[in-house]
Amino acid sequence: MEQSSQKLFERIISAVILLSFIFLILRFGDYIGVQLLVLVIAGLCFYEYFNMLFPSDEFLHHKWLGLTLGMLTLFVHVAGYSEYVFDALALGLFAFFLFYLSKSIELKVSIQDISYDLAFSVLGVFYICFFLGYFPLIRLLENGEKWIILILLIAWGSDIGAYIGGRTFGTRKLLPQVSPHKTVEGAYSGFVGAILFLELYKIFLFHSLSLFEVIFLGIVGSILSQIGDLCESLLKRNFNVKDSGNVIPGHGGMLDCIDSVLFVAPFIYLYIRFVT
Repeated sequence: MEQSSQKLFERIISAVILLSFIFLILRFGDYIGVQLLVLVIAGLCFYEYFNMLFPSDEFLHHKWLGLTLGMLTLFVHVAGYSEYVFDALALGLFAFFLFYLSKSIELKVSIQDISYDLAFSVLGVFYICFFLGYFPLIRLLENGEKWIILILLIAWGSDIGAYIGGRTFGTRKLLPQVSPHKTVEGAYSGFVGAILFLELYKIFLFHSLSLFEVIFLGIVGSILSQIGDLCESLLKRNFNVKDSGNVIPGHGGMLDCIDSVLFVAPFIYLYIRFVT
């Protein structure tokens, strides 16, 4: 129990430090600050993802190809050249197919292994680029910095609520094959945590939020946040690793830390564009 409390304390402290750092960037860095922050986070995430996919140094070229193509694609989008994103993706896909096709020359490598590496490399680029690319778009909208913080609060409130609720009340496993420690009770507690964080945010900073928005965004956002967490757990199970890295105390890697915000970002973006 003492170890669990220590891990929870580390998660909370890490979340507070990260949120404070991001708040300063959003407050004083404007759009350029968000661009740079997204690129730095993406670089760490790409490194972790391709390191999980190719843990051996024997596949160093595979790692750098994936990281380079992922960063170039995201840079084209984040730098404001969105009209060229499809061109960047087309060139990236061509490079991937050409590289892995050349691997078929090596008779010792099976077609199944080549196809597996190709599929997961392409998935990694889309997975990280597509979802992180929403944050600069949100920053350009009215009250963009407040909405970005709202996304983080939904994810971290849900995460902390689910962790506490799961440890305290959890009995029924949610998806044991994907994440053996997550429980149904923890999932419901995540809703409560997200709503509580948003209500406090509404009271102190984002006064224009209504009670309905706090509840609606908290519940739907928490569901998407937990799905994002489970999806990354699914990938880690496939890659046979516990954490994507070890850069964030209490969370693991950068990808472990942001997995729960990735699916929330497009939802909030669409909500702002078509509802508010």
